[in-house]
Amino acid sequence: MDTFNFSECQIKLIFHIEDISLDVETVISIGLIINELITNTLKYDFPDHTAGQIEITLKEIDKQLLLKIKDNGNGLNENQMNGKEDSFGHKMIEAFHEKLDGTLKIDGSNGTSVEISFSKYIKVEDPKCRLDI
Repeated sequence: MDTFNFSECQIKLIFHIEDISLDVETVISIGLIINELITNTLKYDFPDHTAGQIEITLKEIDKQLLLKIKDNGNGLNENQMNGKEDSFGHKMIEAFHEKLDGTLKIDGSNGTSVEISFSKYIKVEDPKCRLDI
């Protein structure tokens, strides 16, 4: 938010994140995707620093890990979505979602919503809950 000169009052962040322990490789991949998507949201969906909100969802559904970043900004039209396919950020998101065997859906009709379902991720046991016998 600071990088793009947004104040805490301009963008409301809403989190829907389950308590899931994931391996480092999975977390790094997802973290880089989230960073790129939020960066794009701040750059393109809230021009002139208009106020808005960004929802971040991460949860497990039927052995799939769902990541969803949704905002109530300007959204993207078909030309804008197609124009991003050659960008470094889009290529990075493609690479990481393919690495985690994900499916990607983008909807720019009412704000922007990017949803990725991953099937190849590794959960780790929470060491605090492990019983050593």
